[in-house]
Amino acid sequence: YIINKDEQLYVVVENLSSKLEAEYGPYNFSVEYLTFSPDGKKLAYKSFQDEDVFVAINGKVGQLYDDMPIQQSIYFSPDSKRIAYVIENHYSKEDDEGKIYWSTQSVVVDGVRDKEYNKVSNPVWSPDSKKIAYLAEKEGQKLLIINDKELAIKQYDALGKVVVPKEMLKLNRYPFSSLIFSPDGTKIGYGVRIDRELWWTIHSSANKLLAYLCPFYYLDSVVEAVL
Repeated sequence: YIINKDEQLYVVVENLSSKLEAEYGPYNFSVEYLTFSPDGKKLAYKSFQDEDVFVAINGKVGQLYDDMPIQQSIYFSPDSKRIAYVIENHYSKEDDEGKIYWSTQSVVVDGVRDKEYNKVSNPVWSPDSKKIAYLAEKEGQKLLIINDKELAIKQYDALGKVVVPKEMLKLNRYPFSSLIFSPDGTKIGYGVRIDRELWWTIHSSANKLLAYLCPFYYLDSVVEAVL
């Protein structure tokens, strides 16, 4: 938990007997996203240095970044050895009409920043901690990223036939959901949208379609899937 001492913030770790195990700080600004690793040995959190943000692990401050998106978190791998989170990269330039601002997003995995995209989803670890996946958007194209490899998201009609890009725009199909790995890490599931209908699709780790589920749920309902 976080305490305030003399107008500075500290992160405190206690056991269930209220015995102090660690105290990290001080920090001058907000401390957010406190996240324990699955084995309970690491505590990661976000804080600020001047106008930049960083992720600290057990008090060790990491690299500085421009920002982290709202409603994001910090994601430890199941074996507690790896870590990932989403950052924002801010840019600006001058033109005839004044200053223009824009931003991109990247996933940071084990301290290494992946490619920049217009937007990325929450990263998801495979159960064996060897793969990490997330959805990304770049110049209007939807991508599935697995271990730095970009895979185009394929869209399908009711017979499982791949829909060409022109038809995709007509049918208004987009990925709608987070990702989920199968227990053995060889398959990945995500959803696509056809107008207001939600379909779950199941793919190999190379993004080859293995199966699709199309019970015609609608966007005003909630769909969950477990592989």
